[in-house]
Amino acid sequence: MSVIFHLEAVFTIGPHTILTGTIKEGVLKPKMKFNLDKKVLEVEKIESYGKALASAISGSKIGISFTNLSSSDLSSLKPLIRKDIAFY
Repeated sequence: MSVIFHLEAVFTIGPHTILTGTIKEGVLKPKMKFNLDKKVLEVEKIESYGKALASAISGSKIGISFTNLSSSDLSSLKPLIRKDIAFY
């Protein structure tokens, strides 16, 4: 089952890249993936208001953590802000 996530912002904190937004449909869990250009990114961690979550359901406002993204990956993420992305 896929998950639809509305991306609101992208932040870089040290080695981590955080995507913030809202789950519009489905249940997001760590290890789920999405395609960014020709690269597959895997969810490392999900947080909401400073608390780690095992999953996030529709309507949840969350932050999704990734590590080891390159500057070109970040450039590819910027045009996706305020758009829906699908995780699988």
